[in-house]
Amino acid sequence: MLAVKQLQLQHGARTLAHGLTFEVKAGERWALLGPNGCGKSTLLATLAGVRPSLPECIVLQGKPLSHWTWRELACLRSLSLQTEHDVFSLPAIQRVLAVRQPWAAGLGWESEQDWQSALHWLNVFDLASQAQQDILTLSGGERQRLALAAAFAQGSPLMLFDEPTAHLDPPHASAFFQELQRHTEVAAVIALHDMHQALRHCTHALLFQGEQVLCGSVQKILTQESLEKAFSHPFIELGHDGKRVFLPQ
Repeated sequence: MLAVKQLQLQHGARTLAHGLTFEVKAGERWALLGPNGCGKSTLLATLAGVRPSLPECIVLQGKPLSHWTWRELACLRSLSLQTEHDVFSLPAIQRVLAVRQPWAAGLGWESEQDWQSALHWLNVFDLASQAQQDILTLSGGERQRLALAAAFAQGSPLMLFDEPTAHLDPPHASAFFQELQRHTEVAAVIALHDMHQALRHCTHALLFQGEQVLCGSVQKILTQESLEKAFSHPFIELGHDGKRVFLPQ
């Protein structure tokens, strides 16, 4: 689905990661973990193609990212940002329908299938009753769920998320990961602060340790030693019901 080869991740003059190399396959859920400012959001934007990179560094479905048109990219990958800045009044369902535009034919009018998809995902994230509500009147958690509904409605095989569960209560956070697990044809890269969500719901992890980034299976990458090095803080590892838990000291 996605191949990253020797990527130099920069933010201004600062190097965030050097020689980053990994592959994401369908059905995999990759967690991006690390301290604030380490480069998680920058990496997501680079993978989405909204930040520049060398043409050969990021390959999407066998073709360099820069070789796809913007419309093709919108059909192949979605990007859900950490913060959505809604400026204009708009019914919630129109916010979801907007992401279906890359699939529209002819004059660009939404099809019945687009409407059904939008209604379905609003229902999945408990927003069906707010379909006609002005998005500017939604709470922070409702806006976050709306953004997730839009991301799934876009129908892209590669989904990129920046802190998707930051404003969600536990049931809706679980619903988000359950939907990803159900859609085995989809690959996801998810920036998270909660390492336990990564341990429970993700298959792989990228852990930023300065300019070095550890890549691999969640169980292999997320250890007491690696977390202490990444966050420069001591942790205690505990076991409960067959699961690992890390508590900051």
